[in-house]
Amino acid sequence: MRHSLRHPYGETRNAEDERRSFVALAIFALSVPSLANGFYNPVLAQSAVLYWTAEFFTWIAWPTVWFLVLYRRGLTLADLGLTLPSPIYRGLLPFMGVTLLLFPLSFVFYGVIGFVAQIMISDNWLDQGFRYPSQIPADGTWRVIGAIYLAATAGVVEEIVFRALPRLLADNSWISSFFYVLSSSVLFACVHWENGQIALVETFFWGMSMAGLFLATRSLWPGIIIHFLTDFVIFYYDFSVLGWLMKAL
Repeated sequence: MRHSLRHPYGETRNAEDERRSFVALAIFALSVPSLANGFYNPVLAQSAVLYWTAEFFTWIAWPTVWFLVLYRRGLTLADLGLTLPSPIYRGLLPFMGVTLLLFPLSFVFYGVIGFVAQIMISDNWLDQGFRYPSQIPADGTWRVIGAIYLAATAGVVEEIVFRALPRLLADNSWISSFFYVLSSSVLFACVHWENGQIALVETFFWGMSMAGLFLATRSLWPGIIIHFLTDFVIFYYDFSVLGWLMKAL
């Protein structure tokens, strides 16, 4: 049974509501830098020091502060779906197998959504022209390290903020689960606005698939792994899933 905010605290309804309100506040606070960086990243990218300082704050320091605060208020790894299969020696292999099987399907799904979106959207005017792959070294070991860092921070932080935390605001009814999938995917899409309307469509539907996966597996790890692998390919190879799919077709 998935934990809710009643665990591990909550003798009263008021206490439960208070903690839910705090989780909502945490989601808002953690979303603000991702919503705002579309404005300042193109400017900061002209200085490596400024850009990586902001990057560290956005993806390491700020989330760490909020995760520690949530932990102090009683939030557990189980609440976030971050526990591993038990017993681990029996459950980890099929768990990883299913995750790695879903990765290429998720990758193709992302490209198909982008392909359809490009047909429907003729002017991608929201696109700010900023690309993360251009911020890491062009080749060599440091490019691998840079791509791993970008993919890992995005995979962990975004899956917690836009998948796990919003789930704590919902109950187990189908209508609540539906609104969880819808609202969390809207928020996930909005933080990618600077890549244009096509990216909004791509990330909305991909976010729905990741939220659905989280509901189905009750674990955040498949989403984190798939998110990491997808972003690593994009960041390391400066790879466009949409461009790849169009060439394949």
